[in-house]
Amino acid sequence: MNRITTGDIINYFTDPKKDKYQTQLEWVKEVIAKQGYITRNQALRQYISRLGALIAKLKDEGYEFKAYSFNTMTRWGESKDYVYQVTKSPKTQTKVKQ
Repeated sequence: MNRITTGDIINYFTDPKKDKYQTQLEWVKEVIAKQGYITRNQALRQYISRLGALIAKLKDEGYEFKAYSFNTMTRWGESKDYVYQVTKSPKTQTKVKQ
């Protein structure tokens, strides 16, 4: 049986290949950049159960949202889904080459 050492743990957290994985916040930003909104059920399909917490982080970054719910049919009957629609995105700053 292989033993995990402290060096293995440090290498895991400092491995440059690890950057290829997308964080939940990055995924939410990508979806709202493409669609202009995100739904709770979209997030749940990606195993993101705390979409509201991510929306709060985005608000801290300068995003503004309009939130509303709508009824939808599932195989178990009628249910609600929640939509966060972007009303304002933060201004992106580009670096000027000197």
